[in-house]
Amino acid sequence: MAPRHPFRRRRDFVIAGALAVLTVLGGTLVWLDSDYRATTSQVANSAPDPAAVEQPDSVPPTVAEVWRAPSPGTPEPVVAGPGVVTATDNAVVGRDPLTGAQRWRYARDIPLCTVAAAGSDVIAAHRKSVAREDDRCGEITALDPATGERVAQRNADTEVGTRLLFDGGHITATGKRVLYTWRQDLVQSMEYGEIPAQVNPQRQPRQGCVFGTVAVDDGRIGVVGRCPNDSGDRLSLYRATSGADNDDDAPVELFSVIVGNRQHGQLVAVSDERSAVALPAEDALVVFDDEGRRIAEHSLDGDTTALERDPAGRAVAARSSTTAVQWFTGSQVISLAKPDLTPQWTLDGARGLGTEFAGRTLVPVDDGIAVLDQRSGERLGTLQVDRGDYTGDVTVDSVGSVLIEQRGDTIVALR
Repeated sequence: MAPRHPFRRRRDFVIAGALAVLTVLGGTLVWLDSDYRATTSQVANSAPDPAAVEQPDSVPPTVAEVWRAPSPGTPEPVVAGPGVVTATDNAVVGRDPLTGAQRWRYARDIPLCTVAAAGSDVIAAHRKSVAREDDRCGEITALDPATGERVAQRNADTEVGTRLLFDGGHITATGKRVLYTWRQDLVQSMEYGEIPAQVNPQRQPRQGCVFGTVAVDDGRIGVVGRCPNDSGDRLSLYRATSGADNDDDAPVELFSVIVGNRQHGQLVAVSDERSAVALPAEDALVVFDDEGRRIAEHSLDGDTTALERDPAGRAVAARSSTTAVQWFTGSQVISLAKPDLTPQWTLDGARGLGTEFAGRTLVPVDDGIAVLDQRSGERLGTLQVDRGDYTGDVTVDSVGSVLIEQRGDTIVALR
């Protein structure tokens, strides 16, 4: 007689069936509550056309609108890799720069907070939930700008209203009470401020501060805030990483100094050697060295009304290149030379930040886009642009031969 198989009794089959049902049910419950069920990812099915991002040799004599799309989720044009990214509701969309056609789409079932370009990635921040009391934009995702594929993701306690600032190697999420910094693969490298549920509060050098403005550059993070018991605004500069000799990952401050009275001083830029702070009460741009010493002052002769309040997202309208920082004050664009952050030219009547294009600087103005010499700021001409009845700020960027304007909640492409 053949030996009885140990798995032939009726009870064995009943138990096995029950376990299978529980396994499927458990997996289904996990899937229902997972990011994957709540995510719609439509990736690009072909490589982008390299000709779409070829750099032009000269500024064209005229431009005209070629497409537009709603994008309230981008604080400025997001140009990454071979395309333009727009954001509305809960979705991030990669578009062909020449036609505006959708190439890929990434959406969640939770509200989108903001989007930014970070080198070879697009970074999107979504709310943790749809609940009104949930004030965190903690679902952080890195996307491939060419295909829309998800390349990294993390969960954080980033505040609603955050801006994502990229310094060339790290991404810093701004906030009123706490700043988070991640490597490009979204591994956290630093946190600074009032950390929720922190185990060791002695790690943080600045407790109870309210941060007003943040700026970043090449592994350094600067912040102007108002701290308890301080007589005025405080400028602090710290590293994006703690360093190999700091085992507890505590922030490494390079300096922290009082910069003036409580006057909503705004940090405009940091560089290898300097930090520049706009002090509206003094109508001045004040420059500090790498030890926090006040070494230069430059008069601001334009309208400084916009400098009297903290900017949206706690980051001023500024854009950095290898040689200069372009700063929009609310009525002027001022070019600050790197690394000493000395003003080199000013354009009155600006509508917002401009961009470098074919060896020139292009800045939005009332009647279109002013064409400037990069070094002197001399106005060489104007590209006429009809913006209809739109009267707000405009930010200009470019991808290949296409100029991209952010007009409020709308992206407009010109060519």
